Amino acid sequence: MLRHEHFRHAAETIGWDGFTLVEVLVALVILQVGLLGVAGQIRVAHSLINRAVRLEWAVAVAESVADSLSRFGYSGQGSIDLAAGRVGWEPWPGGDESILVWVEDGTPHRLLEVALLRPPPPSSR
Repeated sequence: MLRHEHFRHAAETIGWDGFTLVEVLVALVILQVGLLGVAGQIRVAHSLINRAVRLEWAVAVAESVADSLSRFGYSGQGSIDLAAGRVGWEPWPGGDESILVWVEDGTPHRLLEVALLRPPPPSSR
């Protein structure tokens, strides 16, 4: 029959020191804190990616509308309802003939506002 001293002597001979239960628990707590930090960063990254996608869409829509307005010389006010939101344009509040193009995505605030500046007419020589 093997005795406790036999196992202790074998462990000392091989050089096994092992870990205590406290060391294992401390290591697990440190690992858990690290994993919670990673999970929090994933959540932040997800929200930033969603915002970037919405802004990319808004810029593309505003650019398209601004291009059409400048091409056809429209200076009135209007809006278009889209599946993902609404885009509109209105005269610039400053009084010069510039146009404000805005994009909404259903949130309380406008997602994007862009001023379309009208270039001055060419000078006649």
